[in-house]
Amino acid sequence: MDDLNIFLTSPLWWLSALVVGILSNIFAHYFQRLSADYLTRIYLWRNKRSSARVESHHKYLLSLVGNKYRQLYAGQISIRLMLQSVVFMLIGLFVGVVYILNPIKNDLFPWEIIPGFLTIVCFMMGLRVLIMASDIARCIRDARIQETESTNVDF
Repeated sequence: MDDLNIFLTSPLWWLSALVVGILSNIFAHYFQRLSADYLTRIYLWRNKRSSARVESHHKYLLSLVGNKYRQLYAGQISIRLMLQSVVFMLIGLFVGVVYILNPIKNDLFPWEIIPGFLTIVCFMMGLRVLIMASDIARCIRDARIQETESTNVDF
């Protein structure tokens, strides 16, 4: 404890605290500017991507309205994608369980990374395909709602 008191009262401590404070203030200013620019770019990119997604959803919705055959075909695609999602997730689950029950031990290469990576990739692909299937199903549902609203117009 005496060493700490001696160090805190020495001029070296105060000089180093002053230098660190000045450097952190300078770096904080530049970091704030960089982070603000980066966050602005991310916001603009997401906004542009979101508007493009809404535009494509609207175009797809307009192509489905009034066309029962196209709605049936989109429904088949949606079901196929949901099944594909289940298959991807089952493959990931299988690889993960097999590795947990029978781990690979080798000193030359860390083989235990590969099954974990494959499991994560399979689950991510399955989730992405499931999102695509739900987007198509939502478009079909919206097209059917739009059709019923257009036929139930009161004069």
